[in-house]
Amino acid sequence: MLRSEDEKRKLNLASNCVTADMESGAIARLAEEHNLPFAVIRSVSDELTTPLPASVLNSFKGDTFETRRFIYNAMVQPSDWKDILKLSGEFKKARKSLRTAARVLISQSEGWHYPNHNR
Repeated sequence: MLRSEDEKRKLNLASNCVTADMESGAIARLAEEHNLPFAVIRSVSDELTTPLPASVLNSFKGDTFETRRFIYNAMVQPSDWKDILKLSGEFKKARKSLRTAARVLISQSEGWHYPNHNR
């Protein structure tokens, strides 16, 4: 997970990427190993300069987000609420974009052919 603007900038400088998808790589590897079709559609919810509130950052145990820890952190750090609400709004916009993309893909998927795989 890229937790700070600095980490995002370093990745950009190293790879010239404009966005980072930190979750789909493992799933893509599994799909390839099992000869399954795989596609990724993502929507960006946080920009380079979007700060992740401390109550969010402190809710991870390793790379796993712990909801209970987040609720506690948010309760004891009310100064983060404004940024949490902003981030929540960005997540809602991203989810809406993904729903639209899914509807379009589903409507166009009839007749797609998947080599070596039963649909």
